[in-house]
Amino acid sequence: MSYNFRKDNRTDKEFAYDIKKAHQKEAIYAEAYRLQLDDSMPNYNVKLVPYGCGPDGEVIKGHINDIADALYIIGDHERLVEIKTAPEYLKKFFTFKVSSLKRCVKHEAHLLVCKHEEFWICSDIAKIQEMIDFLEHKIHYGFSPNDLSIRMDANLIEHYFNNSKWCETAQDQINQNKEVLM
Repeated sequence: MSYNFRKDNRTDKEFAYDIKKAHQKEAIYAEAYRLQLDDSMPNYNVKLVPYGCGPDGEVIKGHINDIADALYIIGDHERLVEIKTAPEYLKKFFTFKVSSLKRCVKHEAHLLVCKHEEFWICSDIAKIQEMIDFLEHKIHYGFSPNDLSIRMDANLIEHYFNNSKWCETAQDQINQNKEVLM
């Protein structure tokens, strides 16, 4: 998405800082998820390939319109994953931009929501499409003033996502980077 579309009421300096910080958080969680996959599939050497745009807005790998933040190579298979970070204080709902969900479907990217001690994964593209088709789209105050989004309560989160605690090695990765993640 273009800068003009994404830009909101933050100053240019604040906006640039927030994008860089979000990218740093996503990189930490991308590595934690690689460790999680490696732990759950010990017979594969799971590799993480940086994907999408870097903090400077330049394409690392893929295309400018690709949604995914990470590309995981698991044996002979590739898995694109869009990483979302959720504030620790949010316990009862998640909010997603409709445009992000549509790009997940288009590129068959899994959707990963991360917090310090647990994560949620939706790896079923049909379920992501169902979110788009059946959940209300609207502008949510305090989220993203330019974007239609979908807000899910705990029951919907449970329906669409699998939840798990991080494995020990992934949790260590997160704990070593807690200052950045705050």
